[in-house]
Amino acid sequence: MNFFFSQNAVIPTERRAPPNWSQASILQSIERSLQRLKTDRLDIVHLHSCSESELRKGEAITALQTARERGYTRYIGYSGDSRAAHYAAECGAFDTLQMSINIADQEAIDLTLPVAREKNLGVIVKRPIANAAWKTGHKPMDSYQHEYWERLRKLNYDFLHHFDLEKTISIALRFALSLPGVHTAIVRTTKPERLPKMPRRWKTDRLAKKNSARFATAGKKWRRESGSGKRNLLRRKTEQKITRPSIVEKTIF
Repeated sequence: MNFFFSQNAVIPTERRAPPNWSQASILQSIERSLQRLKTDRLDIVHLHSCSESELRKGEAITALQTARERGYTRYIGYSGDSRAAHYAAECGAFDTLQMSINIADQEAIDLTLPVAREKNLGVIVKRPIANAAWKTGHKPMDSYQHEYWERLRKLNYDFLHHFDLEKTISIALRFALSLPGVHTAIVRTTKPERLPKMPRRWKTDRLAKKNSARFATAGKKWRRESGSGKRNLLRRKTEQKITRPSIVEKTIF
């Protein structure tokens, strides 16, 4: 699960999924986290990578609703992708939705974002710069980034070849944040000193015509490559692989 705790700012922390998705297990996990954080209430609790089948059973959702009723958390949300995220948006039980959207992962733009907007959900984008999988020019050592690396090779965006790393990261981040219905993004780094630079990367010239054209091209390429005969490129190999909770899910650039 994901926990967000705040006094003056929202600070995200992560926990691996509980041993099972039972109501008792989830509530115990939340209560344990409240004790460790030395607080009596969280801002948001997300179910992280709970499968669609588990969501449909209802017990995990009931656990979060109970946590909210008890005052453990202000809001409840779902963190995941593909059909599970679509169901989470459609079922009407959640306040927020956290999902992967970036230049290498655009499935949610058509599948889930429209539903999230209709339901007035807060949308948090994870992996907004696709782990900067292109940054070294060769296949990343971390296997978690391999799928994005392979996708980007096929998509072959021009801007990834024409600009330095700082500029390409900026363009990629703006792409994710420019989408209607997206409210914020989680950008991970192992170097905290780089965090102050992130707002500048998307605020500066964010509405430039060149970027609008690049974003339109990115969308067209995605749809073309995910069309008939090429679906295996951009289809998720397994939902678990993309959405798994992991301490290696971080952006290093």
